Amino acid sequence: MTPRAGAALPPARPLAWPRADGHTTRPWLWALALATWAATWLALRAYVAETPPYDNLEQLSWLRSLEWGYYKHPPLPTWLAWAAVQVFGPSAALTYVLGAALTLVALSFLAAMVREALGPRSAQVAVAAALCMAFYSQRLHYYNHNTLLMLWVAVSAWLSWRLLHRPRLSDWALLGLVAGLGLLTKYQYVLAAACVGWLFLALEMWRSPLHRVGAALAAGVALLVVSPHLWWLAQAAHTPLDYARDVAFAANTGGLARAAAVARWAADWGLNRALPAWLFLLALAVFSRSRPDTAAHAQERTVGSAAPPPPVATRVFLYSWALLPPLVMLALGLVGGAQLQTQWAAGFAFLAPPAVLLALRLDENRLRRPRVGRAAVAAFVLVQALLMAHTWDRSPRGLHPFGPEHWCRFPAEALAAELRAQALPALGGRVRLISGPAAPMQALALHLPGWPRVLIERNPALSPWVAPGELADTPVLELWPPGQGPHDLPRTSQGWGWQIVGPVDAPLP
Repeated sequence: MTPRAGAALPPARPLAWPRADGHTTRPWLWALALATWAATWLALRAYVAETPPYDNLEQLSWLRSLEWGYYKHPPLPTWLAWAAVQVFGPSAALTYVLGAALTLVALSFLAAMVREALGPRSAQVAVAAALCMAFYSQRLHYYNHNTLLMLWVAVSAWLSWRLLHRPRLSDWALLGLVAGLGLLTKYQYVLAAACVGWLFLALEMWRSPLHRVGAALAAGVALLVVSPHLWWLAQAAHTPLDYARDVAFAANTGGLARAAAVARWAADWGLNRALPAWLFLLALAVFSRSRPDTAAHAQERTVGSAAPPPPVATRVFLYSWALLPPLVMLALGLVGGAQLQTQWAAGFAFLAPPAVLLALRLDENRLRRPRVGRAAVAAFVLVQALLMAHTWDRSPRGLHPFGPEHWCRFPAEALAAELRAQALPALGGRVRLISGPAAPMQALALHLPGWPRVLIERNPALSPWVAPGELADTPVLELWPPGQGPHDLPRTSQGWGWQIVGPVDAPLP
């Protein structure tokens, strides 16, 4: 039977993190190293990309109107982007910084949790391993619902650890607030709620009256926070539920094809995007278990002696957060027929390294061996260098770039320059609305005078920032991709056709 919740934690560790050589590593040095890492990645991404990620541009488009929901996702990431734009103005760089900042804050909560559970050096290694995952390195500049979801999942894991060891009703209320914010970010947060529920049962937290009251309090707070969005769902014509059904549950595949798709998803997550993290941790496992016989390493052998295993409750806790979300997703694919999306792992993958530390028996004492510390730094730098080299190589500036059909090659700035010369004179030099395929139009808007609003897929119902009746007296710059649209449209050198529509009496077709 696992220990019951409420056991006291050991005394809090000092702010100076101990090292095997007797010196200390200050948290501010670790923070400076992470900031330098993030700045390097963001500079690389800004240098090699012709076009920002579509998700970033989507948020810059949606924030033109604050709603309780949008046709693809809940509203909270858009609200956060709106607040940032009010201060700094709209730009792709702003979304890059937002994405990186949310990732690092989420990992700081992971570090706080692992530091109490396994020790300070384990926390550092767990964060370093997470930073080796493609979700959080090569896609550090992404700002989307998965990025913000990652923060709420990390805070939920941290709060559930606190509740397990220092139960308070205030923390249960805070967990309910975080759950509500998580659901306002992405419905996939229910997997984090499932982890909390599983731990509530598996670690017998339900035996405590405080926990029973606290769980009810958390559920009530979460419902209160998300209730306006639920009302919006009941009233809206196009909702994230419709989008999720079309994206994830539209296909009707048979058992064998379904199993193959699930296997591909699992392999991509475990043996592709997360593979650099596993290689990093395996390298440390090799160095921590080798035992040289020379006298020069006598101190290392003493420092590296195995520590007592962590309590069973700690192991259950870390394995639950690492394994339950991906197992539920796999079950959704196999049993429910869901078309598993690659990005679904992004909100939870960072929770896996602490469990892998346990599986590899990389305890605090072994990680504090000086040679293991040197190996960790060398392995991390090598992995990051390889990831950066791969990012550059596949970029438009690299030796093996993606083909012209890839989104990162979309020439938004060049297209905007041609439209400024061809179409904008007829609009007095400024356009208020543009219409066409959503992704190209959202990229184009950043490069046109006045930062025009985008009429998503020529459909006002998907574009709440277009007021009812506005199309009756507002001209719209409508664009058609190469090879599409009326044959007599004026065309740019890239083949994009354009026309000025309106003022019109009815929605565009």
